[in-house]
Amino acid sequence: GVAVAAAAGFQSVAEPSRDLALIFAAAAAGVVLLALAYSRFEVFLLTVLTIRASVDWTKVPSEVGEPTKSGAMTTALAVVFLGAAVLWLLVQFKTGRLIPPSLLSLAWLAFLGVALASAVLADQRLVSVAEWGRIATVVAMLLVLQQILGENRDVRPVLVACYVSAVVPLAMSAYQAVTGSGGAEEAARVHGTFAHPNAFGFYLVMLIVMGAALLPHVATAVRPLLLGLLWTSAFAIILTFSRGSWIALIVGLLVVGALQSPRAVLLMLGVTAVVAVTVPSVRARLLDLQDSNVAGIEGNSLAWRFDYWSTVIQLADESPIIGIGPK
Repeated sequence: GVAVAAAAGFQSVAEPSRDLALIFAAAAAGVVLLALAYSRFEVFLLTVLTIRASVDWTKVPSEVGEPTKSGAMTTALAVVFLGAAVLWLLVQFKTGRLIPPSLLSLAWLAFLGVALASAVLADQRLVSVAEWGRIATVVAMLLVLQQILGENRDVRPVLVACYVSAVVPLAMSAYQAVTGSGGAEEAARVHGTFAHPNAFGFYLVMLIVMGAALLPHVATAVRPLLLGLLWTSAFAIILTFSRGSWIALIVGLLVVGALQSPRAVLLMLGVTAVVAVTVPSVRARLLDLQDSNVAGIEGNSLAWRFDYWSTVIQLADESPIIGIGPK
């Protein structure tokens, strides 16, 4: 409770232009979630999974060249979940119910250790430690889910929570598409409740690829609901104009198709080609990659990324083991 209050108070000072009601809402939600974590931890976990995708709208837009700032809700939720998850894992260990971590979990824990050392020794220590905390919440979610699902429990509530989490972001993206109020780099790019269209796009990639893999295995009554959500997500991901998300989606669907129904691969490739050729905005976005350099300035985000990565790699030469700090 103290941590939630401190996070909310910090946000009220750092972001005086934000609505004060948001601060009280974050504090109240934190108290309710703490009570839920203490009494019904699995319900708390499913609640966090459901609402996490809808709280990024509290983030403050960052200036060019400045790191993205966390919002009140995002900070409070991360603090509450990380604290509750660590305590719950300690209880499992104390009572002898802790399942040995998987190889994936061990790899993430090792990365988390290296990232902590990197953050502590970074020049911009505060920014790096804050980013380390964000990564830690992801690792904590992985560890907790492994413990819960490793006891041969029903995985369906977790999957339902993942897809219910998309309802608010998709509704917001539909509103942005209709009204042109995306407010991102271009008004036409939708971002839902996320801070940027690219983040929204990769979130949708995970849901669509996972849904395509699950589709043959869900009950007949559930299939129309899942299909409707997948098609809505597909339209939304096109409107993000996130080329990286498009590429990831195509690769993911090709893998799922090759493993489950090789004949579906041709259909996926055909649909992709039709969309790329017939939708003017998509075609223009793809052709933008040809303008790699204009008057000495990167003409598109892909060219900028290659330039950025080469710069970052050179910065890490002095510390090749632990790097220069997260973010």
